[in-house]
Amino acid sequence: MRVLGLDPGTSATGWGLVAFEEGRLSLVRCGVWRPPARLELPARLDFLFRAASETVDAERPDAVSIETVFTARNVASTLKLTHARGVLLLAAARGGAPVHEYAPRLVKKCLTGWGAAEKSQVRAMVLSLLARQRGRVALDAADALALAICHIHAAPPRLSGAVIPARA
Repeated sequence: MRVLGLDPGTSATGWGLVAFEEGRLSLVRCGVWRPPARLELPARLDFLFRAASETVDAERPDAVSIETVFTARNVASTLKLTHARGVLLLAAARGGAPVHEYAPRLVKKCLTGWGAAEKSQVRAMVLSLLARQRGRVALDAADALALAICHIHAAPPRLSGAVIPARA
């Protein structure tokens, strides 16, 4: 299973592809898309859409995991974040990847055991789980990798390509 995690933002969008094979997590690729600051919002959204579309088309993930919108004090920032999520969701849908959404607190709790963990704590756990204690991974990319790992933990186990139904 290959999962692409996306941590949306109009100035920096983290992305990370994680593979889960034979019971092991591994980092495939990750990074941060940074639209030029001089661009107006529509051009930034176009930049993000093209970057996400190219990644989905090239990597063909089995699923995309994206962060839900959290309520922020700044309404304008929340709206911009929502726009970024929209273009990322569209890119995933056009690429044929099923999309799963996770709240930031759930992702933090899944990885660190605490829903209010700091970004640095999430990154430390991501690097540990991916056996990259000495690697350099940007905080936004680490958040995206955390989203992918969270989905892998939440997804039902697979056997020979068939989904095993959960028991009640």
